[in-house]
Order: sequence, then C-alpha cells, then structure tokens
Amino acid sequence: MSLSTAEVDFMTDSDCRKRHARDWDDTSMSAEVFETPDPEVTFQPYAAVAGGRASGAAVPPEEAHYFDKSNMELDEGTMAPNQAFEVFMGKVYKPPALLPSQTELQAPGANAAIASKPTASRDLESPLQRYTRLVMEVKELESDLSLLSANAAAAKQSNVLVDAAQDAEFSDIMQGLATLQLSLASMEKNTSFQPFLRAPGAPLPAGQADSVAAIQRDLTAKFFHQIDALKRQQQGRTSLAPTDNAGAPIVYEIYSNGELNPVDRDAKSRVLALESRLAALEKIIGAKNPRELHIDGIHASAAVNADLVSVVEEMEKRVGLLNEKNLDAVKSRTTALVHELTLLQKLKDSPGVHGALNAQADREKLQQIYEKMLRVDDVAGSIPALIDRLTTLKSLHEDSMDLTERTRRMEQSQTRLQELLESDAVLVANMEKSLEENVQVFQRNIQALDERMARLLGRP
Repeated sequence: MSLSTAEVDFMTDSDCRKRHARDWDDTSMSAEVFETPDPEVTFQPYAAVAGGRASGAAVPPEEAHYFDKSNMELDEGTMAPNQAFEVFMGKVYKPPALLPSQTELQAPGANAAIASKPTASRDLESPLQRYTRLVMEVKELESDLSLLSANAAAAKQSNVLVDAAQDAEFSDIMQGLATLQLSLASMEKNTSFQPFLRAPGAPLPAGQADSVAAIQRDLTAKFFHQIDALKRQQQGRTSLAPTDNAGAPIVYEIYSNGELNPVDRDAKSRVLALESRLAALEKIIGAKNPRELHIDGIHASAAVNADLVSVVEEMEKRVGLLNEKNLDAVKSRTTALVHELTLLQKLKDSPGVHGALNAQADREKLQQIYEKMLRVDDVAGSIPALIDRLTTLKSLHEDSMDLTERTRRMEQSQTRLQELLESDAVLVANMEKSLEENVQVFQRNIQALDERMARLLGRP
C-alpha cells in the first residue's frame, strides 16, 4: 500500500498506529490457514483388508520374515461376501491347500474321506481299494453318529430341548447305515466278488481257485473261438475278392429270432399238456392224503401209502365177495326187513295206536299238572300276605337306597366341613402367631417411645 508525502505529513501518530494495525490485520487474515478435518472412517462389512504383502508397502529387512508365506499361520486371502456370511452362520470351509511348513491334524478316517474326492491326477482305484475305502468311511460315519446320538441322549437327560426332526434324521441315517453295512458284508461273502476283493499276493482257497480257473478257461476258450471265427471270416473275404462272380460260391446267412415254427410250437404244447396230465396222475397215485383216495371199503391205514396196484387188489377182493350165494343171502334178508318195516308202518298209521299214544301223553301231562297243584296248594293261603310283604319290602328297599344316597351326601358334606375346619384352624393359628408378633412389635415400639420420652424429659 503506497501513500503520498502530503498524506504522510498531515497524519498524526495515532492515525499512523491505527493504519498500521489495520494493514497487519488484513495481512494476517489473507495468510490464515484452515485445517481440513480427516474423513470419517466407517465400518464396511465384507471389505477386503490388504495385508503387508498385498499393500506393496516397503517392509524393513528386520520385519521381512513376518510376511514370508512359509512362516504365515493365518490365511489372509480374500473371501466372497456370501462365503463370509455362511462362515458367520456356522459353515466350515476347508482351506484349498496347505502351506509348505504347515501340518494339518486330521481324524483317523480323514485320509479316506480326502481320498474319496475325485481329482484329475488320481489313478483308477482297484475294487479292493474302493471296498476298503467304503468300509473305512462307513466305520467313521458310524462313530460320528454314535457320538452325536450320545450327545443327544445326554441333552435329553439334562432336560435340554432337542430338535425332533434332527432325532428322526439321525434314526433314518442309522437305518441307512445298517443297510449299507449289510450290503458290504454280503458283497464280501459273495463268491463271485471275492477274487476281486483280495490282496494281489494273497492265495485263493482250493474250491474258489478251481472255480476261478474254470471261469478263466471258459473265457479263454470263448476268446480263441471268436479269434478263429474272425480269421475264417477274413480268409473267406480275401479268397472271394480276386475270383469271378460266376465261380464264386453261394453263401447263405441264417438268422434266428428265437421263435419256434408252428409244428415245433404244437409239439411243445402237446408235450406240456402231457407233462401236466402225468403230474396230475402221479399226484393222485402217490398221494399221502387218504382223502385223495376216497374209495369205499379201503381203510385209512391201507390208503395212507397206497399205490395203484394195492388199490386194484383191494377192489378185486371187494368184488370177489359179490358172488351169487352172498347176493341171494342179502336178497332174502332185505326182503324180510322190508316186510317187517311195512308192518310197522301200517301199525303206526292205525287209529287205535294213535289214540293209545295220545291218551298216554295226556295222562302224563295231567299227572304233572296234578303234582304241581299239590305243591302249590300248601302255600295258596299265604300268597296274599306274601304279596303284601313283598310290596312292603320293595318300599323298604327304595327307602334304604335313598338313605344310602343321603348318608353318602352327608359324609361328603362332613368331609368338606372337616377340610374347612382344618383350613380355618390353620388360619386362626396363623392369625394368633401374627397377633403375637404384632403385640411384641407394639411392646418394643412403646418401650422405645418411653425411653425416648424419658431421655427428652431428662434433658435440661
């Protein structure tokens, strides 16, 4: 700021001091520095936090071993937000790989579980390896489920709420596990699977070795037959190729669909029908049940193990009894019996016999009625008094029933009154006790008041 000489001459000292102070204030205000506040740091969920290695910051040499990957015991890798939420909710993720200097502690059956995961570089497992791995995994699963069931039982005993669906799931898994164990055991006992479920150097039993050798021989023979057929087919093609079509042999190809022609089909049906008829005859002839050989005159003891010859002999014996002499005796006896039966029927139908029979029946009935009247005649005079006594007894019984009901009600009322009296006695005892306590409290309070009044009166 520049001033002219005339203006400086006319200024007083006070004006100069004011002017300099104003200029100083303007200069200080123009040079004032304002401090900018730091941005507020807020929590960002699932934000990736870069470590010392990822940030690219310079690390001192004495702290370099802290950031060496081989010495790291914590995984600082980033995680997707959904995986982080699942981990927060309790899901466990297995790390993808182990660091060179780290050692993972696993359960006894964990190696089998890791080996069960398919990898691109793994070789094909043999049947024995797969069977062994399955057995180990089943045993490990059984031990885990046993531990979980024991924990659930302990929780139930300690009156801890247990999920019913989880118990049902445990029971279903245990049933499936038992079925799987039975399947593995039956697979191990199967003779056709045993050659594949043994160690490479283990010897086979004698019978099993013979069966395996027989199967191998059959397979080898089939293989050589197929090779010979292919050779013959190839030789036939090569021999037919250079020859002329006129001199070439005729080759017939026969195909079979497994169906029979009508003649063979009819013959087969006839054979089946004949076999069924023979089976029915054999069943009847050699039957063990006497009902199937129901022949008149053959005893059950003879028909138990009866065959056709014995049955025919027994029938011949029965037919031999029907000679002329025996038939005449039977005829004469039958004629006499018929005559006697006819006479009896005529005698029965005659009116005199009917009247005699009816009179006898009537006399028997009248005798029974007379005997009953004699027995009743002795007590006939006392029947009205007996009826009156029965009527009185009926009313007495009704009154006794009412009295019983009233007595029962009175007993119930007495029981309720007894309970009320007992409760009243308890209440009275409690009131007496409380009154005694209150009297003691009043006495103490009055004594305290007397002492205070005495002290107050004793003061000068």
